Amino acid sequence: MTTTVRCCGAALFATLVGCVAPSETLVDAGQVRIDVAALSLPGLTDAEYTVTVTNGADGGGDVVWTRALSSTSYGDGAGSLSYVGTCDASDDGVSTVTVALDALRTAGGILDPATYRNPGALSKEVVCLANADVAVTFDLTIVRQAQQGFFDVAVSFEDIFCSAKLDCVNDAGGDLELLHDPDTGARDLTAVLGFACTGAPSGTTWLYMDDLVISCTGLTLDVRVDPTGRGNLDTTAAPNVNADGYLFAASVFRGVEGLAAKAYWNVSLGLDETMFEDAGDCTLTGRATASSEPFPQEIDGFPLPEGSVYPVIDWSVQLSDADGRVCEADAVNEDGSGVQTRYFTWADAPIHLDTRYEPQADVALRAAVATCNPTCAHGACVATDTCDCTGTGYTGATCATDVDECAAGSDDCGAGEACVNTDGGFTCVSFSTCLTLLAEGNTTSGVYEVDPDGPGGNPAFDAWCDMTADGGGWTRVFLGANNSYSDALTYETGTAPIIGGSTEMMFAYTNTVSYGLSQAWKFPTPAVFVSTTPMAGVDCGYESIDATRLSDGHTTTQLLRYGWGSFSDECDEECRNSWGQVCLKNNTTLAAAGGYLDFPMYTGFYYSGGDWCASSSGLYSAASCVDTRRFSILVR
Repeated sequence: MTTTVRCCGAALFATLVGCVAPSETLVDAGQVRIDVAALSLPGLTDAEYTVTVTNGADGGGDVVWTRALSSTSYGDGAGSLSYVGTCDASDDGVSTVTVALDALRTAGGILDPATYRNPGALSKEVVCLANADVAVTFDLTIVRQAQQGFFDVAVSFEDIFCSAKLDCVNDAGGDLELLHDPDTGARDLTAVLGFACTGAPSGTTWLYMDDLVISCTGLTLDVRVDPTGRGNLDTTAAPNVNADGYLFAASVFRGVEGLAAKAYWNVSLGLDETMFEDAGDCTLTGRATASSEPFPQEIDGFPLPEGSVYPVIDWSVQLSDADGRVCEADAVNEDGSGVQTRYFTWADAPIHLDTRYEPQADVALRAAVATCNPTCAHGACVATDTCDCTGTGYTGATCATDVDECAAGSDDCGAGEACVNTDGGFTCVSFSTCLTLLAEGNTTSGVYEVDPDGPGGNPAFDAWCDMTADGGGWTRVFLGANNSYSDALTYETGTAPIIGGSTEMMFAYTNTVSYGLSQAWKFPTPAVFVSTTPMAGVDCGYESIDATRLSDGHTTTQLLRYGWGSFSDECDEECRNSWGQVCLKNNTTLAAAGGYLDFPMYTGFYYSGGDWCASSSGLYSAASCVDTRRFSILVR
């Protein structure tokens, strides 16, 4: 068994802090103590790791430090490691510690990576606390190839040697025919799943196995085989399932041999070839592992050790398709094999296997688990054919349909976050606009840094936020000049996501001395103005809007005229020359009727003689654009 080796308090702390480079010093710094447990592999003299600490969740944020560390320098030389380094306690203090196994050494030198299964980079999140020591432990069990395999290739872990395979062919490459077909009395096509392990001669090797499941694209129900039976099985008796007759027979062989407490658990499956065409593509899946001490029995099964990284043999082998047998001979961990070692570690819940075999007592025990068919894709089988999807992020009879928490509004993203749906969950992406800043308590109008598409998108930028007009939360996206002379006036850089996500737009005149607003009117953001300003894109355009005057709440539905072309001296239907005019008509048609009240009339922006900032009900030249009266567009 692996054991966690922890560092020894202040002495180790004081020694290792001195090893941290000055570039890693943080204003809000804490200490993270990283422990890697001994690997328990015979003959191991050293293990080399790369350890990285970042100041964000899921490995995100900036790299606080990264180090190449060895077990001989910071551990016992048998794979264990203890190291103390800084972490970033600023903000929420969430940090990610990642440990990657780079190499194993024996007395003969670096161990060939092909002789063991590397679990890859392993990460854990911790909360860094200023001036405090936070521990994070990695408990690894490494699978090592063992060439004295019982079948073809073997693996060893936790001082136990195991071998596994799935065979469907004989020595000549033809069909493996072992089980008798009751309809013909003759031996017929058989798939054999083999699993055997050996430990210390005086000890007990405990074996664990899930139900074997065969899923076929053409069958309504999965085929299921309970491995706790012995000899010939009744494939139709619960918890076995063979409703469509894909199997003509199944047998379980289980026992102990004298060689070093060797235990085996083999399952033979008779494949009915007459079913292949209707069944379509059929794939067998299963899992098995072993231990020198028993995993406890729980209502959901036998859990892998909590907090450890534990190897499990995983079968995923296609048996047949509509044309015939597909499976051949798959040995564990060979290239292209459907029998591979996978590393498992607890996330939020334990990982269980269905059954356990104690060889010395010759007892196979099935935990008190319900059986669901089809198998629950996610969640737990809590009663016959009843899947509990609670907390999985999935729904449906087999918990296979993703729940869109963002669309359903069941996410817990805050005011400054956007919900992004993922398979089985969602991600809250932090963003900031004037509206989110207002919700966070910023009530003073002024320049703020905003990041409307969140981290990883476009860079954050400074924007003017009006926090008082009509409740506040407005982002200014355009501020006209006193003499623009352009038919391609654009929104301020970076504001596109804010405009695209807005529901309201405001036209007003801004006093750039006091930054107060006058003649301010709001209306629902027109789709035509999302990517292009009202001053660009067309020479003469028309858009019906429901406008509200902010000063008194007066509302009206009128025709908004826009574009870089020119109308008459008033806000009317003519379109001539190229001066530019934005105003609100006094009706909803193109008939001449003048403009509407004091809704801003911005004209002359495509004319070199100067811009005008008047009212829609008057002449275009009634007021010039000056620093105390400049046309502006705001959204929220």
